[in-house]
Amino acid sequence: MTWVWLIVAGAVVAYLGYFTVKYARLTTNIFLNSTMSAPPQTKWEIIGEVVKFLSLDGVELKGLFVQARAPGSAGTVVFAHEVGAGLNSYERYCAFLLDEGYNIFSFDFRGQHAEKKGNYNPTQWASENEYYDLLGALAYVRGRPDIDPERIVLFGVSRGATTALCILGRGPGIKAVVCDGAFSTWATIVSYIRKWAPIYFPRWVAEHLPVPIIVWLSFLGIRNAQRRLGLKLLTLEWALAQNRTVPVFIIHGKRDNYIDPRHACWIYDRIRSSKQMWIVEGARHNEAVILSPDEYRKRVTTFIKEYV
Repeated sequence: MTWVWLIVAGAVVAYLGYFTVKYARLTTNIFLNSTMSAPPQTKWEIIGEVVKFLSLDGVELKGLFVQARAPGSAGTVVFAHEVGAGLNSYERYCAFLLDEGYNIFSFDFRGQHAEKKGNYNPTQWASENEYYDLLGALAYVRGRPDIDPERIVLFGVSRGATTALCILGRGPGIKAVVCDGAFSTWATIVSYIRKWAPIYFPRWVAEHLPVPIIVWLSFLGIRNAQRRLGLKLLTLEWALAQNRTVPVFIIHGKRDNYIDPRHACWIYDRIRSSKQMWIVEGARHNEAVILSPDEYRKRVTTFIKEYV
């Protein structure tokens, strides 16, 4: 009967291999095709000093430096926009900080807004390209003679927020970080596997997928996505573990249908420095500033002034 068990074992292994390849491919497709839209953008008039600077890997980018309206400078906010937006997106989220005495430096990530995309077609997933762009923006700001390089705040939205969290420890002078709609690529693909499994498998199977299988499929999905994109995606978990000094303020919409608000709690629990979190009732992805503008301004300003 040994040969019977060998046939059965071979069949099981073959099925598991087929299942792994098929579902990992499906997961990758869903992962890459999911779109986190930016809120509708108004074509604001650009007011400020338009500059050119280089990303850490040498790509030329456009930035905008806006001086504080209040006399004196309390510090400088480096703003990282969400996918589908551009450098003047800062007006929606943090222009009020100009009245609080903070300069703002905003910029276009490569391939976004009105800039030529070249060979890079950006997605909503934070990659090494956005990492290099934000580090280049920080290097430019620290090199300006009219700002204090030891009083810098990072303010990121969605993909920009994730990127901001990933450079902690690589940006000297950063005193605080505000993140609206940040997410972990790993945690997101895990949630997608759980969410979409019932479409492809019987519910009794989908609802009881073992953790090791989910972890394995997540690994394959991210690896396949990186291969297809030709880019390395950022690992938020490692960055959070390394940061023990820079305070972080997490903002997230409770009705976010792109990134489950439980992800905000997941990120918050892994932050080892001083931290605050605000889950906004009724807000979807990046909508907190729209639904609660006065509270948004109050909370962000209070947090930044505590540390800068």
